[in-house]
Amino acid sequence: MIIEVEDRLCKVAKQFVDVLGRLERAAASGDAVHEVEETAWFGLIEVGREMIVAYIKQQEEELPRPKVIEQDGKKLRRLPKRRRRQYVSAFGPTPFRRDVYATRETQRQEVVPLDASTCKTLFRSWSRVKTSFASSGTTS
Repeated sequence: MIIEVEDRLCKVAKQFVDVLGRLERAAASGDAVHEVEETAWFGLIEVGREMIVAYIKQQEEELPRPKVIEQDGKKLRRLPKRRRRQYVSAFGPTPFRRDVYATRETQRQEVVPLDASTCKTLFRSWSRVKTSFASSGTTS
């Protein structure tokens, strides 16, 4: 699994270098700025999506996977099959599988550790981007 995460990070780096190469070629050929912006935008969306995939894979590796945990005084078992979930980020949907804990298979899913670690702070961070973008339209 460690090699898989490293491979994904190498893929991210190669994609970013590819985007930079396309921008350099556009600058050399004098492409219109709106075309350069489109190239940068779609290239960075792909790089961002791959970064999210690599991050989720790394979190999967680093999270402990005990068979039984205790939550609010209840013993919860890790269910035998990992459950599929789609994380939707600013870069698009990213499906992944994660462990789920419950008292038994047919009961409500009580604890989903990977969900907690992947979904914490994205929208808090986006509020800073929105503020920054709004101020970029002002002139001094």
